[in-house]
Amino acid sequence: MQKYDVYNFSTVIFVVVIPIISLLFLFGILFFNEKILVVGGPGSPFTTIQSAIDEASPGDIILVTRGGSPYEESVEIGPGKNRLQLIGLGKPIIDGSTLGPGFNGLTISDSSRVKVKGLTVQGFKLDFDDTGSGIVVEENSSNNLITRNITKFNDEDGIAIVSSTKNIIIGNEVSRSGDDGILLDTSIKNILIGNRSDDNEDEGISVDFSSNNNFLLSNKNARNSDKGIFLFQSSNNMLVGNKMNDGDDEGMELDNESNNNIVLGNIGIRNEGGIIVDDNTQNNIVIGNLYRNNTEDGILVDDGAMNNIVISNKVIDNERDGIRVGDKTFNNMIKHNTVIQNERGILIRNNDSTFNQNNEVTSNLVAKNIVVGIILEGATSNIIQNNKIIRNGVGIISKPRPEFLNEAQNNSIEKNKIVRNDNDGINFENSTANTIRENIINRNGGNGIFLDSNSTANDILLNWVMKNVITDINDEDNNFFLGNKCGTSIPANICSD
Repeated sequence: MQKYDVYNFSTVIFVVVIPIISLLFLFGILFFNEKILVVGGPGSPFTTIQSAIDEASPGDIILVTRGGSPYEESVEIGPGKNRLQLIGLGKPIIDGSTLGPGFNGLTISDSSRVKVKGLTVQGFKLDFDDTGSGIVVEENSSNNLITRNITKFNDEDGIAIVSSTKNIIIGNEVSRSGDDGILLDTSIKNILIGNRSDDNEDEGISVDFSSNNNFLLSNKNARNSDKGIFLFQSSNNMLVGNKMNDGDDEGMELDNESNNNIVLGNIGIRNEGGIIVDDNTQNNIVIGNLYRNNTEDGILVDDGAMNNIVISNKVIDNERDGIRVGDKTFNNMIKHNTVIQNERGILIRNNDSTFNQNNEVTSNLVAKNIVVGIILEGATSNIIQNNKIIRNGVGIISKPRPEFLNEAQNNSIEKNKIVRNDNDGINFENSTANTIRENIINRNGGNGIFLDSNSTANDILLNWVMKNVITDINDEDNNFFLGNKCGTSIPANICSD
């Protein structure tokens, strides 16, 4: 077999490929009348970027050099400039600090397939008409490429895509914007890849007002004053492999009927919270993410969120709850997550005892959480099944919601392995009409199962409850017991042979 080494491959590149590309480039210039216009270079007739744009025809290439930098102007690519390429050489600066308020740095409007690369856009000031952004792509403009630019110290957004479609925003650095780092407003089918959006006064990336079917991949957001990534009334988006860290608010939020989004393989660390799914959002999938060292919850599903799937996430070392499922949430699935070393592992709470939640918490590893593995606060009609609940403060707690005093009721705790927790395996306080069935509850530091005197009409069926330090089963009221294997109980007649 003939061997090919790196030198032969390089020779092919230099001898064959590069000349072909050069010929194609020359062919385009000669036969399609595309021009190269140079701004700021020696002998160039163009001392401003705008003058070159005004002179350019569709498909022309404008090279912006450092010779005239900083360019103290507001630049607009208007109608009739399709396929224009505006390329910075050596990161030339477009600076708005001397222009006063009322200008954007670079605006693309009524032209499409425009490429903007290698520019630094800074210092543009806010007026009353939403100006002051770095780079803006407006309606009637689509299929543009915004790549490897820097925007900083602009009063409004770093990059704003407004009522525009099918743009690619890739490899830009956006920082210290007075509003969002990158904004998608009523814009669909855009792609954001590998951008950095740091130290902005609002969100790192904001996807607002029916900005649907967008794809956000491998963007990094740090130290933003609001969310790292925020979706508001925006659906069918994919958020994959993004990182949100050290923000003052949540790493990510899906808000106000942002439905059918996929959140996959993202990292949220050292924010206020990892991710929030709330305000009637539904049918979202949160899968394979890491939420760690956040000052509140790792994952929060709240305020009417329904039919969401939270699956195979790692939720570790958060200062409040690993996963919190809040008020009037309905039919959400919490499955195959690893929930370790949080203050509390998984919390399900409800403020209305007449509202049946029907959430499922199944097949999770819940371990080494400080206070409790799983807690039901006023929760109604939820299923807790097939979880491993190990080495927490308490395994499972069921109790009223403190602010509303509504009992936890009609929940089913089935087929869980609840072992080696520091205190009780299962602890019921003021909880009614729940079912504890077919669990393994062994070697816990307190009681295996404890039901206080206000916990009534609960069914405790077919559990294996052994070798718990205080008592295997302690019932202070008259709940129903059948077929439980245990060594010790109060009263003494609970254990089956």
